[in-house]
This record gives sequence, C-alpha cells and structure tokens, in this order.
Amino acid sequence: MMQGRKQGISGFLMMAVAAMVFLPLDTSVAASFDGNWDVVVICPAEPNGAKAFTLRYKAEVKNGVIHGQYGTKDQPGSQSIDGQIEPNGTAMLTASGLVGNPEAAYKQKRENHPYNYKVSARFEGNKGTGSRQQDRSCTFSFARKS
Repeated sequence: MMQGRKQGISGFLMMAVAAMVFLPLDTSVAASFDGNWDVVVICPAEPNGAKAFTLRYKAEVKNGVIHGQYGTKDQPGSQSIDGQIEPNGTAMLTASGLVGNPEAAYKQKRENHPYNYKVSARFEGNKGTGSRQQDRSCTFSFARKS
C-alpha cells in the first residue's frame, strides 16, 4: 500500500514539474503589443446601398488589451474597438458605436442607432490587419507608432 502511495505522489510531482516547464514565466509576452496604434477602417460601398466610408483613429494597447475610440463615445458617428490580443498576435475584437450617416450604415440604419460587430485580427510586430465578421465587408489596419 505504501509503495502505491509513493508512486502516486512521485507521478503527481513529475506532472507538476512538467506543467511548470510549459507555463510562461515572462508576462512581457502578453504585453509585447503594448503602445499607441493608428487604426484605419475601410468599408467599401455595398450592393445593398450602403455607401463607402473610411475611419482613422488612435488606439492604445496596455497589457495586451486594445482600446480605440473614433469620435465622441455615445455620440452619433462614434466607434470604439476593444479586445484582448493574445501573445501569438491573434485577436477577436469588438467594434461598437452609434450610426452617424445612415447612407453609410448597413441596411441604412437611422442616425444614433447602436451597432456592434466582431473583428478578427492578427498582429505581428508593429502592424496588424483585421476584417469585419458580419453584415458587410470592412478591413482594419493597425500600425504601431514609434
């Protein structure tokens, strides 16, 4: 009985040591994208009648979390982008805001209508790209400021 218990403890210790070897010890990896970024959103005209538009705004990444704001939050024509950038550079971000120009909005939503959608993004070094995941085609580009 004692022999089985020793083997159980020994096996547990080996698994614990192995797990520690594979755990990231350096938290700087998660923060490797930290800094100030320029964001450009390009949405071409859509067959449903939505007009093309481009947004340019600033974002900050802190501890691997991005937050950017176009316009004044909670005002027509605004957009926020938020989310976690994984250490490998992948991110599923959320863009949200209030419609400003109904002619450029998906399905010509009225002014001040809230919207939100997912953006699949990939960051590498000082740049990143992303694409809107629903409703209409939009591309995102990110450039870290030096």
